[in-house]
Amino acid sequence: MSTEDAHFRLRLPPEMHARIRDEAKANGRSINAEIVYRLQETLKMEDYFPDKDGQEDTAEDFGGLGVSEDEAKEMVLAIFKTLDRYKKKRERPSKD
Repeated sequence: MSTEDAHFRLRLPPEMHARIRDEAKANGRSINAEIVYRLQETLKMEDYFPDKDGQEDTAEDFGGLGVSEDEAKEMVLAIFKTLDRYKKKRERPSKD
């Protein structure tokens, strides 16, 4: 982040702040960097799911599995979280 980046105050519920703080620590990032990272990832998801609700088309693709649209959306989110964890593992230097 540079000093030229936009600045603004953000109010968060205490539980959300604590969760973001914990996730940031686990990921070796500052709270600000964690928020920016997560916003970037959300925007990437919009590239995959360009419609208003974000996952409608993909949810329909799961129709043959006999799951509801809500279940399908949860499955898609789980897939993205798994891919993100895999990506993070690959980015970590080995401890040899």
